[in-house]
Amino acid sequence: MKRLIAFILSAAIICTPISALAAPTQQDVEQSKQELAQTTQKLKDIQSQIDKANEELTINQALLPQREAEYKAAKKLMGKRVRAMYMMGQTSALEYIFSAKSFSQMLSNVASIRYVYASDNQIVEKADTAKKELEESTKSIQENQKKLQQQKEEITKLQQTQQGKLTKQLSELSAQASSAGTFSVPADVSSIAASNSPKVEKFIQIMVALCNDNSHGYSQANRWGPDFDCSSSIIYSLRMAGFSINANSTHDLGAALQSAGWVRVSSPQRGDIMLDPSSHVELSLGGGTSAGFHTNRGHPETGDQTGTEASVGTSWRSYPQYWRYAGQ
Repeated sequence: MKRLIAFILSAAIICTPISALAAPTQQDVEQSKQELAQTTQKLKDIQSQIDKANEELTINQALLPQREAEYKAAKKLMGKRVRAMYMMGQTSALEYIFSAKSFSQMLSNVASIRYVYASDNQIVEKADTAKKELEESTKSIQENQKKLQQQKEEITKLQQTQQGKLTKQLSELSAQASSAGTFSVPADVSSIAASNSPKVEKFIQIMVALCNDNSHGYSQANRWGPDFDCSSSIIYSLRMAGFSINANSTHDLGAALQSAGWVRVSSPQRGDIMLDPSSHVELSLGGGTSAGFHTNRGHPETGDQTGTEASVGTSWRSYPQYWRYAGQ
């Protein structure tokens, strides 16, 4: 029976499928960026607390000698008065009390002697309390500093791990982007890319052809073909037209365009790229029209299921950046 159970377990282990690690998507990258940003903010908050603790400790350490001196001075003063009272002796104290000319003055003299003793003792106790409170506060700050430093080290390690993860994801996405174009493309796109027309005109024609071909839908999970999102469609079309664009998303597209000879302009015309680095990008076709990939319309399956996931028509919105190719 034991052999039979062992055989069944072995077979189950052998037959269990091991799924390959999926390549990162742009959504994975954005999630990693968000996590890294949150961790970086935590690190800044911890550092602010450490800086505040350092300031408080500096103040306390500066006050400690003063509190110590006040305590010693109070004890010294009390000691002097005790010695003076001792030198006077009980006789002098009694003489002072009974030298009163009335009963009320005698009570007043008794109260005066008690007040001197009590007042001196209160001064010493107050100075001692202030000194001890400052010492305890200093100790508490130092303990808090240690805890904050430990938290900083832990968060720094987490930040390094997240940064490494993001770097790897970006590298893998870059590799995907570099190999974009290996999938089957429509003949008209291939012929456009092989034509002798200027690069910007090729870019326009390829982008329009992609938007008008319903075999290409909107997707962020499979954004390098056959589906695209807003930025991958622009990047793919630029590369197919002969531009060397080292970008993965709207976030780094502006810098890549600048490196490839594109310049910022104040208003768009046909062939310009309309870019919002934080969210979206389209190709301007002039006259308030554009070509771009926008949303999957609730259809995650491959291809444009509604004919509106990508479109050629009225521009969706205004943009903070407009890029125009300055080369030939």
